[in-house]
Amino acid sequence: MSTALGVMSLTFYGLQFAPAPLFGGPGLRGGGLDTGERGSGVDLRNGPCLYAVTLAGGVALAYAPQWTGLAWATQFAFGLILLALVWSTLGLSLRRTAREAEAAKVEVLLNSALLSLWLSLVLVAMLAVPGITHNRAIPLLLAMGGSVLLWLSLELCVQWLFYSVLVLWGTAGAIVKLTYFPALDAGAITMLLALAVWGLLWWLEREPAEVAALRQEQAGLLAVAALPLTLLWRFPVSTQSRSFPHV
Repeated sequence: MSTALGVMSLTFYGLQFAPAPLFGGPGLRGGGLDTGERGSGVDLRNGPCLYAVTLAGGVALAYAPQWTGLAWATQFAFGLILLALVWSTLGLSLRRTAREAEAAKVEVLLNSALLSLWLSLVLVAMLAVPGITHNRAIPLLLAMGGSVLLWLSLELCVQWLFYSVLVLWGTAGAIVKLTYFPALDAGAITMLLALAVWGLLWWLEREPAEVAALRQEQAGLLAVAALPLTLLWRFPVSTQSRSFPHV
């Protein structure tokens, strides 16, 4: 763990002093990499090389001692979700103030957050192999992962992230039902939850026109300053609209 943290720190601070003759060519200067004022160095943190830092963070987490008393896979899954929260916080805060040349750094941080969440879900699937009710931490892991995705979906206004939240939370709710309330019932709790969701959607659909207009105006102003992003190298984040369409 200490070795991985040391590599992470050295890599992060070493990437900003890459020699310009090797990495500061014309093709790289226009590719989002930040060169120094005198051309003596290239800041490779504004590019894909930053993945080496986030990867070292994940390796350090994998080798962390089992201080929590949980099994290694369970502790690692919780740690990956917390690591995703860290990368999301850094990426979203940087996106609000970053220059266009730093868009690649924001993409690396947000992609690292999504990859950490994906790996945590792989571990959750491994924990569920003996049975979905075998490990009581599975619903909590799904709920925490969905919460991070909800924050990303609201900040980036990406629909597929929001749908992923619904899948994770729905799965967590079903596992809680099977774990703690295995007996058959009349469906009263399910109906109450359905009515609560319906009431929320009904309230959202009937938002006053003045409030909706102000929200759209604010979203347009934010979209002008937003950096163009591509999540997971395939899904572009549109800056044309900063609000979800009606449900």
